[in-house]
Amino acid sequence: MRRPLSVIVFSCVLAACNTQVTVGSRYAKSQRVLALTGGSVTVTMADDPALAGTSVQIPPNALSRDTTITIAEAAPLPLPTGATALGPAAELGPSDATFAQPITIVLPCRPSNGQGAGGLSVEGLDSAGATIRVSGSDITVDAAAGTVAFNTSRLVTFGCTFSPGSGTTDTGGDTTDTGGGAGGGTADTGGGTAGAGGGSGGGLVSGDAGTYGESTGDAPTWHERVVVLMTNAARVDPAGYKATYGSDFQPAMGPTVLSTYPAVAPVYLNAALDQSARFHSEDMATNRCFQLDSCDGTNVWTRVKSFYSLSSTLGENYAGGFADPRQTVNQLLCSAPANTCCPDGAGCDGQRALIMAGRFKAVGVGRVSAPGTYYGTYWTQDFGGVVAAPMPPLVDGSHLFYPSQSTTTFATTFTSSGPPKSVSVVIDGVPTPLTLTLGNATRGHWAAQTARANACRSYSFEAVDAQGVTWRYPAHGVLRTTGEGGCTESFSP
Repeated sequence: MRRPLSVIVFSCVLAACNTQVTVGSRYAKSQRVLALTGGSVTVTMADDPALAGTSVQIPPNALSRDTTITIAEAAPLPLPTGATALGPAAELGPSDATFAQPITIVLPCRPSNGQGAGGLSVEGLDSAGATIRVSGSDITVDAAAGTVAFNTSRLVTFGCTFSPGSGTTDTGGDTTDTGGGAGGGTADTGGGTAGAGGGSGGGLVSGDAGTYGESTGDAPTWHERVVVLMTNAARVDPAGYKATYGSDFQPAMGPTVLSTYPAVAPVYLNAALDQSARFHSEDMATNRCFQLDSCDGTNVWTRVKSFYSLSSTLGENYAGGFADPRQTVNQLLCSAPANTCCPDGAGCDGQRALIMAGRFKAVGVGRVSAPGTYYGTYWTQDFGGVVAAPMPPLVDGSHLFYPSQSTTTFATTFTSSGPPKSVSVVIDGVPTPLTLTLGNATRGHWAAQTARANACRSYSFEAVDAQGVTWRYPAHGVLRTTGEGGCTESFSP
């Protein structure tokens, strides 16, 4: 029997290679920041009345070298339909600055009466034309100072906005992580119409998740959904994941594994990344190569970008040997160079580093079963730095046969700015409450166990958020319990 193998991972961040042109006629502020001590670059009224209050706050050792930080007033940003600018656009530079940890940006933000905090967001634009959105619990509003603050790992053009579709009392269903790593941005164009839930009365209000979570053809399959589910379980609670889903993996994940990685926001499924990942797994299985680049020598990033064009922040994991999707995620998290799991930060934990990287917001998974080939099952996991809309609070969902083969566990990832009123799985029309098992109420993994059935069952996930809006995953149709009895179905419209 071949030993399952996971291969050292490579990640690519190309956005830092882009240049950015200053739109304003002068810098409102230009200040040297020492890498060792960090520092704060803040625009005062004397510097520029329009940008007064704008600040770039850099922790010690976040910069790799001493850098001159610039702040300039930029041309107005292109905004989503219906959105209104609540302050000037601030161009922050240099665009190629990289940070070892998140920095804090403060922007002027002056809403009018009726423009509640729930509708506020920060819109951004990088030099490559990629849009960035930070909203929900990832922004901090200081009404007295007339500012918003958020964390990021990039210096681009940012501005504070208000979107009426989010309501005046609703904080929406979307959470965008602006976390660690250099290069590409985090982007989305909203999390559905959760603002409808901000009103009073009127009975059940449903959030608009578009077609999120539905299958196109056979993608994603059940196996691929489990990889997304387990990836996000590890992201929202690394230590909890190791104890819950990784405890039976060999070689064992010891105390030096998933002990220093912080929890980060979950990643959302992206159809283009799914296609890229499936293409590579099929290529490896069919053409009998096992490598980062395509079997014909096409560069990995050329391949991924031929499918996915939202961001130049890219990463890829690939592995072979395990048929079980949960154990494949454990294989990647172990990043085992030999018969032991690589310690955090040792340089051999590349797959784990990608799974836990806050700079990634989107994911695609491709699995191909090829009996008779060297590894039998081939897996690819592609990551991207930008999320396509919508970003509903139910991020993923699937079933898996764990902790025993006689048990079916149903689980989902929920993320929002406030704790949900309820999270449940609806199995053959009957709701079953889920329990928060990993993470926390605003960013966590919810699960329940049932006895394993002997035939296909249909199920979906539902959550009622803090504003009373009901969300569903998948948005339409139902998932099927692949593996129960002789069930081979994965999704039914």
